[in-house]
Amino acid sequence: MKTIVSILFISIFSFSNQALGALEKINLSIWAMGEEGKKIRIIADQFEKLHPSVQVTTQAIPWSAAHEKIMTSVISEMPPDICQLGTTWMAEFATIGALEPLDQYLGNQLELTENDFFEGPWQTNKVAGKIYGMPWYVDTRVLFYRNDLLEQAQMPLPTTWDELYLTAKNLKNRNHNMSNKISGIKLSTNDWMEFLIFYWQNEGRLLNDKLTYATIDFQSFKETMLFYKRFFDEELTLKTAPSSLELLLTFRDGSIPMFISGPWMISEILNKLPDLKGNWKVAPLFGHKNHKSFVGGSNLVTFKNSKQKPWALRFLSFINTPEIQAKWYTLTNDLPAVKKAWDQEELKNNWYLDAFHKQLENTQSPPPHPSWEQMASLIAKIQEKIILNKITMEDGHRQLEQDINLILAQNKSSAQSITFKFIVFSGFGLSIILLLAWFFRQTDKNFKTQAISPTHAVLFLLPALVILVIFLFIPIFFTIIISFTDWNIYSLNDLTNLTFIGFNNYTQLLQTDMVFWRSVLNTIIFVIVGVPLTITVSLVTALILNIGVLKCKSLFRIGYFIPVITTMVVAAVIWRWMYNANYGSINIALKLFGLNTQDWLNNEYLALPSLIIMAVWKNFGYSMIIFLAGLNTIPYSLYEAAYMDGVKGIHRLWYITIPMLKSSTLFVTITTVIGYFQFFAEPYIMTEGGPNNATNSIVLYTYNHAFKFYNLGYASSISIILFIITLLVSAGQLWYSKRIET
Repeated sequence: MKTIVSILFISIFSFSNQALGALEKINLSIWAMGEEGKKIRIIADQFEKLHPSVQVTTQAIPWSAAHEKIMTSVISEMPPDICQLGTTWMAEFATIGALEPLDQYLGNQLELTENDFFEGPWQTNKVAGKIYGMPWYVDTRVLFYRNDLLEQAQMPLPTTWDELYLTAKNLKNRNHNMSNKISGIKLSTNDWMEFLIFYWQNEGRLLNDKLTYATIDFQSFKETMLFYKRFFDEELTLKTAPSSLELLLTFRDGSIPMFISGPWMISEILNKLPDLKGNWKVAPLFGHKNHKSFVGGSNLVTFKNSKQKPWALRFLSFINTPEIQAKWYTLTNDLPAVKKAWDQEELKNNWYLDAFHKQLENTQSPPPHPSWEQMASLIAKIQEKIILNKITMEDGHRQLEQDINLILAQNKSSAQSITFKFIVFSGFGLSIILLLAWFFRQTDKNFKTQAISPTHAVLFLLPALVILVIFLFIPIFFTIIISFTDWNIYSLNDLTNLTFIGFNNYTQLLQTDMVFWRSVLNTIIFVIVGVPLTITVSLVTALILNIGVLKCKSLFRIGYFIPVITTMVVAAVIWRWMYNANYGSINIALKLFGLNTQDWLNNEYLALPSLIIMAVWKNFGYSMIIFLAGLNTIPYSLYEAAYMDGVKGIHRLWYITIPMLKSSTLFVTITTVIGYFQFFAEPYIMTEGGPNNATNSIVLYTYNHAFKFYNLGYASSISIILFIITLLVSAGQLWYSKRIET
């Protein structure tokens, strides 16, 4: 008995010690994105073996949601201990005071110095003279080319701009029978990164050293744009950029023999195009006044509010050792940022990487400004307009400088923040008082003659009223207030930088913002064309399904309703492939009938109609169900009486069916109009608002300013205008329907 008790006591003691040990472990949290987020667990396990007292918690985040999730964690003061950040995000998070400066730790807690890294990746961590992160992995852009086709054309590898042009021209003209399908090189009309590579190679600058104003030299800008535009004017490259799958297919058949890309394309070609082995190579980029290329990748940072900074610094040192960096390449194909890692066997024996290794010695990153994403968007839009001959070179240069300077002018402190706080709290309190007063007045008026008292009515309605106030009225109120401020990236985490600017946002929006007016026009066209089409298609479909002789009606109803419940992402991907200029089923069908094919989503005049057709297909099933329900409520005796009086089918439809569907039609019209005024997913997924803002919508424009550029005050003013437009249109529909009834 004593032996059993002893064994139990020892077991309990051992278990309690293990439990206490687990509780005492240091929890180090790490967030990473994409494939890196899935693979970093392997490195974390190795770190835990070296440090048994540490438990590393890793979380994988999709790139599409990463920015918002990280920003939310910073604002709520609950960030991870270590986080992956894109190189162009560094300035943004450093400016709002979220990141921990690492200068004081270099060579101490961080067993790393500037000399351990390539210059380009290191500079992506420097903001306002301070280091806020460590390079984790890098990517740069090099030239991928078909060496067999260059040999057939007897052309050397291009090393200068002139050689690049001549090589592309010879490759384009190597087969006259297919000249309309072959290009010399793949470039994009609206890829700011590609344009900046050429611009940097021409010694071009964007901002001054203090990042306070634009310094876009017109001569360098003009020379670069003319050279870049020449490839499109002479049809040496396609104006429609191929998708990633199309690029592989065209690289294999030789119709695109050269393109600029990053290290991930090596594994893509090796795995998906094994038959091309020996017929393609990579090389450092051509050059002009220099041979610079873009440098990107990701950095690792720790936050000011991180709970385990010492261990975070130790992990940063561990993950940037040459051995771990080389192992990371074998796991993810991400290029190491540490120079000594390139001496490891995993990279040293891979001759495909030699071009990237050389190019990393000559790279440049975008200016470390928190509003860089917005500037990059402007560069891409101006680039596209000039290439498509929408504006002149001079106007494009002037507009780009003005727009960038307008963005830079947002960096200011507020002298009116106290006034703004007073307005917020007093206005909020007043709105609640007015809302409650109105509610009690209405309930008192409506229930005076009823058996139930106003107090009981309030108690019954209180749960719903609380939900409406919290999730509807308060957000609407604050949206109105925010629209009168300059709330942007600088005041996102520090409200002392918030300024009450009155109607400035509305003035700029209505008077000078041409992109907004283009978005309004696109939205109105979408509504004016899309709503009648949707109603017509849904009504005709409902009438056909309501015919008694039609068999399998339930099957057809389900089939037509399936697009409504299909997620927009899936539907958009399918339709984007159907609209594909080279492989899409729509163009294939046109060829069968001997008709000309179209570049549906990249044609400025066809892109919006293409989205309207897709939206009609996606949404008509819902209205069809409403109409079917309305048709079933029409008394059959009306049709019998009309038939006895000799009324023909079309007249029965016009004088009986349509009038009896008035309520259903009104409901469908109002809901469809409101929904189409808010159209967002179609352009967001399929066109990103292009080409040349031809599919930009009010909601997409609001989203870009709010969650891409973090101009929350400006975005709020756009949403208020959209609310007013929708309210007026809906009120007009109700007024018109009542007028018809009377």
